[in-house]
Amino acid sequence: MDRRKVCIFGVSGRLGTAITFAALEQGTGITEVCGVDLVQQMVNRRESVVEIARPENASKHLGTSDVVIIAHSKPELVLEHAGMAVDQVVPLIIGTTGLNAATLEELARFAKTIPIVVASNFSRGVVVVAKTVEDMARLLGPDCKVEIIDEHHDGKKDVPSGTAKVFAEAACRGLGLDPRKVIMVGRGPTKERAEPAERVMIHSVRGGTVFGEHEIRFLCPDEKTKIVHQAESRGVFARGAVAAVNWVVQQEPGLYDMRNVYGLE
Repeated sequence: MDRRKVCIFGVSGRLGTAITFAALEQGTGITEVCGVDLVQQMVNRRESVVEIARPENASKHLGTSDVVIIAHSKPELVLEHAGMAVDQVVPLIIGTTGLNAATLEELARFAKTIPIVVASNFSRGVVVVAKTVEDMARLLGPDCKVEIIDEHHDGKKDVPSGTAKVFAEAACRGLGLDPRKVIMVGRGPTKERAEPAERVMIHSVRGGTVFGEHEIRFLCPDEKTKIVHQAESRGVFARGAVAAVNWVVQQEPGLYDMRNVYGLE
């Protein structure tokens, strides 16, 4: 088996720690894990199980061609990390949500040189649910309104979640609508203006310790259908990140997402 080294940017956080332990399990095909973070200790661990470099010393981990970078950090750092991957000509997996259009456009440019996976959510279940939402929206048609409830813990910073956007965009594909024009986030306390007939609505709830739960409702004349995805631990995201590593090393340069990783696109 070829050597396969993973370098995790943002390794000290909760998801970075979960990805580390998933990658170190036997049978993953990954032979070495290292990290880059300002914090030199992994969350809830007295000592780190991998070597962690500070960002200014990240190059010490990137000197070989067998590295795959997983970047799970702040949105404003994504292009910096992508630039490092391009400089070393190594694959990149991005698990950061809340990326704006300008960042995605720049990543598309970088993807002409290296394979890049942009993942709003690493879960296989989320990818399958998104495909189901697209199919249901197409089959049920415009008479049914789509409403998405996005529920996360207090520490979730982006509103709505990247996963809620994935489901909303899937509904738009099924309905043949432009997501930039029809996705709406929340309703105000009053309805001062009429809502557009064509819309996909997202409602975000934050509180407690919920890892992540999304409910997609299809509200149709005389009936409604609900699909629920609930993440019960960060392990589901960590295993998905490992799956993305083993997939991306076999790909040509290009911009991919988890639908490609799981064979649904």
